[in-house]
Amino acid sequence: MNSIEEILKREGPTSSSKVVDILVSSYGLAKPAARKRVSRGTANITSLKGITLPRREKFVYLKSDYGSPQYWDNLISLLQESNSAYGLALGALIQRGSIVLKAHFPIICGSPLRQAKHLSPETVLQRLISTKLVSIIHISNLGECVALSKGNDLYYEELIPAFRARMITENILLGGVSTWIKNIGLGSYGKVLIRNDGEGNQPKVGTFNWDLTAPSYVGALTSLANPSKGNKSNQGFVACDICLD
Repeated sequence: MNSIEEILKREGPTSSSKVVDILVSSYGLAKPAARKRVSRGTANITSLKGITLPRREKFVYLKSDYGSPQYWDNLISLLQESNSAYGLALGALIQRGSIVLKAHFPIICGSPLRQAKHLSPETVLQRLISTKLVSIIHISNLGECVALSKGNDLYYEELIPAFRARMITENILLGGVSTWIKNIGLGSYGKVLIRNDGEGNQPKVGTFNWDLTAPSYVGALTSLANPSKGNKSNQGFVACDICLD
């Protein structure tokens, strides 16, 4: 077996720099030669296209490992170590059973809607689709959904029952939290917003979408616009996310 394939079989999918370091430390190669060997690869090795790690490193893996639990764990770990928006989005998706409504992706991914030097939820989703890390699938009576890519229709079918149950349960709980917020006066009674399952605008505070929001005038959540001039208070906000898993 090729030395790089041996390393990936032992270590699992990983960064190109880690493979280079092992070739140098365990196989006695000079660093330039090790980099060249990793760059050439083999017929059984490939790398993730479209999303790079810091310092233009690549995520390399055996083709047979694509989509395995170790593939996802290692990829997300490397992306999150670098505070990548893609890693945070993939981690949130897996935390929710590997599937969410497409309409809810801007909420769960954690990216700001519009903020300088930050990727928007639409950009994150399109890049994840183009690199085949996630797929858009249609579920009857639910609509378009974002799911981890597996290339296996049976895999998607297995996700659906638990997904349907989670959607029903989360909607019941969000309704209960909404009623509670109204009843205790924590938020403005007629302005408590809950996420919707369509393509319309989702609840928002600042530049982020949430599962539930409400403006609040409770003293602890308000602030003076200009304390020195005795200006009236600025409203505060209640913001909630839900994840039943």
